Amino acid sequence: MGVVGLSVNLAFFALAIAALWRARRRARRRGLEEWRDFASALLALWALFLLSCATQDALLYIRTWLLFGFTARAVAASRGERPADA
Repeated sequence: MGVVGLSVNLAFFALAIAALWRARRRARRRGLEEWRDFASALLALWALFLLSCATQDALLYIRTWLLFGFTARAVAASRGERPADA
């Protein structure tokens, strides 16, 4: 299960970063400076997360799950989706 789990994890990380990169590009094209800056900050956090994962188990920390949620929200917002409770 180790190799399968690693593959799924790496695929998730790569897809999330690629989607966030595209979201940043869409925000830049539309002139949404706040969302572009937010996506840039999230990309920097992803880099920090991936570097820190080499030395510690980061999945148990709340900041990791916040990063995942913020990434999903930024990607959804770049597609023009509104929050369900808005």
